[in-house]
Amino acid sequence: MVDRAYSVTEMISAINENRVPLTDISVNIHSFAMITASLESIEKRTEIQLKKN
Repeated sequence: MVDRAYSVTEMISAINENRVPLTDISVNIHSFAMITASLESIEKRTEIQLKKN
């Protein structure tokens, strides 16, 4: 719950200060894509190809 509380607090602060939050996904979008593909691979029991940008 502490992580979520930090994320929510940071998001509200960013909105109030008109800035991008520190927890913005754009910083870690490639890591997120790898994790998502990994979970899909486990679920489908097959190799998943990542799309190149």
